[in-house]
Amino acid sequence: MDISDSANITGEWRVKNIQHNPFGGKGDLKGGFNRKRLWLNLYPGFVDNNIFFSGDLEENIYSGELSFVTIAGVTDYGTFEAIKK
Repeated sequence: MDISDSANITGEWRVKNIQHNPFGGKGDLKGGFNRKRLWLNLYPGFVDNNIFFSGDLEENIYSGELSFVTIAGVTDYGTFEAIKK
């Protein structure tokens, strides 16, 4: 994913080798970026069982909050840190 200030980001994601990973797999993503704040939707087009990331992008580190959202609303949430290798 190549990012500059943008209201529309698209790309692909893949999650593997994470402890207690309830959402491993891969797929398309959509999101946006503005003033070091990046937000991503891992299941665009789905109303139920969706995962959202919102955080700050500083050099090679993206950290912030994530939430798992179902038709009933937010059912789980936490924090994350992703480091580009």
